Amino acid sequence: MRLTPKNLTLQIESHAHSPLMGETMMLETAIINLLENAIEFSPHASTIHLTITESEKDHSISVRDHGPGLADFAQERAFEHFFSLRENGKGSGLGLVFVKEVANLHSGEASLHNHPEGGAIATLILPKSA
Repeated sequence: MRLTPKNLTLQIESHAHSPLMGETMMLETAIINLLENAIEFSPHASTIHLTITESEKDHSISVRDHGPGLADFAQERAFEHFFSLRENGKGSGLGLVFVKEVANLHSGEASLHNHPEGGAIATLILPKSA
């Protein structure tokens, strides 16, 4: 990953005790897409938080950055095909679409919104009994 050039720290915290069930390659790619987005929008020398939690019904994987957050119009369009806010032109606008599709294929949900303390938080929720 591209953490080093921006001097970013990845903090991983898991509060899950049961295994995450699903298609491994799809889930790995979805999580990598969430991390890549967080890297892109994180300011230099900041921390990205990856948190895994579980409830009786599901697992939740959240990736939070400390970047500028999302404009209101971007929150509504974040999961649209080819929509991208990346200024460098590197984004295809398909990463979050893939994340949403993986969530749907696993009977789950994907969301992206501003964190109350700043930055954005992307969450992938997957039911335990998919």
